[in-house]
Amino acid sequence: MAKSRSRGTIVEREKGIFTVRVTLGTDLDGKRQTKSITVRGTKKLAQEALAKLITETGSGRGTFSAAAQRWLSIQKHRVGASSWARSEQLLRAIARVAPRLYDAQADTITASDIEQLLIAIKTRGRDMTAGNAVGRKAGLAPRTVKQVAQVVRGVFRLLEKDRLIINNPARLADPVSVETSAARHIEQDDIDRLLSHLTGVNRDVALFAVATGCRRGEILPLTWRDIDLDAGTVIVDKALKRVTSSRWDLGSPKTAAGVRTLALPQFAIERLRAMRLSQGEQWIALMARLPEPGKWYVFPSARDPARHANLKQRSGASKARRQFAPRTLPA
Repeated sequence: MAKSRSRGTIVEREKGIFTVRVTLGTDLDGKRQTKSITVRGTKKLAQEALAKLITETGSGRGTFSAAAQRWLSIQKHRVGASSWARSEQLLRAIARVAPRLYDAQADTITASDIEQLLIAIKTRGRDMTAGNAVGRKAGLAPRTVKQVAQVVRGVFRLLEKDRLIINNPARLADPVSVETSAARHIEQDDIDRLLSHLTGVNRDVALFAVATGCRRGEILPLTWRDIDLDAGTVIVDKALKRVTSSRWDLGSPKTAAGVRTLALPQFAIERLRAMRLSQGEQWIALMARLPEPGKWYVFPSARDPARHANLKQRSGASKARRQFAPRTLPA
């Protein structure tokens, strides 16, 4: 005789042998999908097994939030620290923008629910995640909308892999259109205006970025060992990666293509020669306690050439980068 308990049933096949079954939902053809296990023992054991099975496929492991945390823990061993931190940030944004979806049973979330989430992120994401930001656009950047979609797909792939859902709504959800601005080329007037706002190491970092197209995280770890002024080249094989707002880790570029040798234009070579000469004169009195000059950073700390400049000192460069970020160097 079958005994129904909420989403599940217990059927005693023969004395002391029970089939415990829960309903997972329906497939695309409307056919009911279930998950069942066999329990040997007493009826009480069967009831406990049913309660556990309901928890695993329902209010416990079967919620989007629980799956998101499991996915995040797996990602920690698959991606770099900065990528993992970004995924965690995006999941927090989903929880704030769509708390009902975040806490819902995964098998109750539909493709249209996901589409509505992405629309909310696109149109009201900043309002809902950063408060009433006066004078700022309410929607988040197109890249952020795409990243949220990637995270949602990753979570639902895990749910599908664990057989906690039959249908994967993320596969059916249509992408949300986002507006992207056309790339603008940097002209000489733009470069002059940028450099006029900067002084000292800030200016040198910006000038090197203009000359090479390197990112800030690739520029600051450069040592003189990476620079060949005679050949006019620089080797880029290190990158600072943001882990939190105040923590950066030094590692390799994210992809093999990030390791490269770049040619330096003449104006950059001349400025680097002047910087090298200046550093040599400035630190010659301290050479007894410093490592060999080749290990000195090209853009050093004000106190020690064996340490790269503090990222917090890059405020001027950061503002300039935000102003000129949409633009690219002319071909």
